[in-house]
Formats: sequence, structure tokens, C-alpha cells
Amino acid sequence: MKSIAFLLFFVLVTSFAATAQSNPIEEAKQRANQLTELLNEKLKLSSDQLAKVSELNMGVAIKNSNVIHSTDQSYDFKVAAINGNNQGRRDYLKLFLTAEQFVKYESLEADFTAADLIEGIEDIK
Repeated sequence: MKSIAFLLFFVLVTSFAATAQSNPIEEAKQRANQLTELLNEKLKLSSDQLAKVSELNMGVAIKNSNVIHSTDQSYDFKVAAINGNNQGRRDYLKLFLTAEQFVKYESLEADFTAADLIEGIEDIK
């Protein structure tokens, strides 16, 4: 009986995880959370900064996801829109971070390739 319950639980959890992964908004939220965790780790954000950065990353990730999955826009438009959204994130981060933190952020940003900076570029067709 326990093994049947475990099997049902496993199937339920697996199907829920698969559904979440196939949902573009859930994928965007996951990317935003990962970026927020990275920035928190590297920049040692205060609790106030963490809340602001988390909200900012979530908003940008959802905007970028909507652009990526749009079917009525050209590739060039999508790339420009995502670049604009990411530049907006950078501008807001400059307001939220200390000067020292922003210098560290720029260093992190320089380590990314162009494709990394254009979040989701591999999904744009």
C-alpha cells in the first residue's frame, strides 16, 4: 500500500513539475529567481535591495518571456525589445545598488556572452 501511495505521489509531483516547466511564465519566474539568487550571493544585497531586485527581475523576465513567445513579431523586433528590457533592468539596478555593488554588477555582466544577456535568445525564432 505504501508503495502505491508513493507511486501516486511521484506521478503527481512529476506531472506538476512537467506542467510548470512547459509554462513560459513559470520558466520566466524560475529564471528571475535564479538571477536574484546570483545577485544576492555576489552583491550581498540588503533585505530592502533584495525585495526590489527580486520584483525587478520578475517583471523583466515576464516581459521578456512574453516577447519571446510572441508569434506576431519579427526576430529583430524581439531582440530589440529584450535588449531594451534588459537595459531598463540595468538602469533600475543602478538606482537600487550602491556604487560599489554596481561596479561588481558590471563585472558580472561583462562575464556573460551576448546570448546570455539576451535572455531566452535561443527560444526566439
